[in-house]
Amino acid sequence: MIYVVVFVVVVVVVLLVIVSMVQEQQRQDAVQAVAQQHGLTYSEGDPERVLDLPFRLLRQGDRQKVMETLYGTMDDELLTVFRLRITEESTDSDGDTSETHTYFTGAIVHVPLGGFPPIRVQPENFLTRAKDLAGFRDIEFESEEFNRQYEINSKDRRAAHAVIDAQMMEWLLGLGGGYEFEVVGNMILALTRAVDPPRTLLPFEIGRRFRAHIPEVAMSLYPSTGGR
Repeated sequence: MIYVVVFVVVVVVVLLVIVSMVQEQQRQDAVQAVAQQHGLTYSEGDPERVLDLPFRLLRQGDRQKVMETLYGTMDDELLTVFRLRITEESTDSDGDTSETHTYFTGAIVHVPLGGFPPIRVQPENFLTRAKDLAGFRDIEFESEEFNRQYEINSKDRRAAHAVIDAQMMEWLLGLGGGYEFEVVGNMILALTRAVDPPRTLLPFEIGRRFRAHIPEVAMSLYPSTGGR
């Protein structure tokens, strides 16, 4: 009887692996179709060296890996969209180590006239609220609702207040908190939990909307100094 049980378990595991592989191949095929439709290049891995960019949001977790990238030009501007896997490691009381994978879709949007110090915009969550209670306060703004919904971090408070004005706060509140943003130099990172293939390019569009809400005065205060 024990052999029958073992056989059934092995068969179920093999079937689950096969189903997972088929689903992943179907997902990749759908993403490649999006790339072809928009004249973009699809590549497994990180040909654009996204993980070399100076974004702290890409350093979350214990390990990070870019699984695939779409890149090229759309509407006369550079586009980079990628699927990111963040791995968290944990060890139980017996010393056994396990891993948890979380997948994100991210996009890099360029700000041709910008040269900003690092500014991170993240929805508030349990961990950020715990930091606040422990006395590690983020940058606060005039809107109490915005302070409750978002955590803003930057070593340059002036820059953060220049970029996030009343209209930017209103737009972020309307967005619903599903995205994290980071501004560094002349680049914006828009990051969200992994999206379905038909919406692969949505983070790029959301990043462009974030850019459109950066006030002109912020551009003049922090002009571009060159770079990527």
